[in-house]
Amino acid sequence: MEKGINLAGETLEASVAKDKLYEIIGGLADSTLEKILDVGDAVPIFSYIAKGLKATIAVRDAVFLEKVIAFLSEIGKVPTSARQKMIEKIQQDTQYRQKFGKFSLLYLDRLNDEFKAGYLGRAAQYLSRGEITYDFYQRFAHIMDNLTETDLLELTEKTFLNFGRNTFHSFESLGLMTITLKIPTEAERKSASKMNPHIVQVSHRRLTDWGQWTKNILLDRPVHATDL
Repeated sequence: MEKGINLAGETLEASVAKDKLYEIIGGLADSTLEKILDVGDAVPIFSYIAKGLKATIAVRDAVFLEKVIAFLSEIGKVPTSARQKMIEKIQQDTQYRQKFGKFSLLYLDRLNDEFKAGYLGRAAQYLSRGEITYDFYQRFAHIMDNLTETDLLELTEKTFLNFGRNTFHSFESLGLMTITLKIPTEAERKSASKMNPHIVQVSHRRLTDWGQWTKNILLDRPVHATDL
C-alpha cells in the first residue's frame, strides 16, 4: 500500500513538472472521461489512474479525476522551471517526511470537491513562486479540508459581519482568527436574525497571519497584502 501511494505521489510530481502543463490541461475541465484518459502519457497521473480503473468507473474515481484536473489547471499556470525547482527543493529537504506529490495526492483524495482542489493548486502556485513555505502549503491543505464552502465564502468577505458562533469557532480553531466574544443580552437576542437566534456580538476580531495569507490565496492576490 505504502509503495503504491509513493508511486502515485511521484506520478503527480512528474505531472506538475510537465512542460506546457497549462496548455495540456486547460481544455479538459468539461471533457469526457475517455478524452481525459486519452491524454495518457502526456500527464503521468492520468496514465497511472487509468491503469487502476475497472471497465465501469466508480463515481469516486470520476470525482477524483475532476479534482486532479482542477489542481493541475492552477499549478500549470506557473512556468515549468519554477515548478520543477519547487519539487526538487522539497525532495532534497530531509525535514519533510511527506514530499510534495504524495502529500498533495492524499489531500486531493480527502477534499470534497474540485473547487477546493483548485484552491490547493493555487496554493501550489504560491509555493512554486516562493511566496509561501512548504509548511504553510501543508497548513493550507488542512484548512481547506476543514472549512465548508460557506466558510470559505465568508472568509473572503471584505469585512466581517456578525457570523454565527460556530463559524467564528471554526476560524479560530484553525488559527485563522483571534476573537473576543461578548454574550448577547436578551434584547440583542430578540433582535437577532430569525435564521440565527444564537448570533454573537464581536467586540474584537482580527485575522492572524495564517488567516490573511489564506484569504489572499483564495482571492488570488499577493500573499502579504493586508486589508485596509
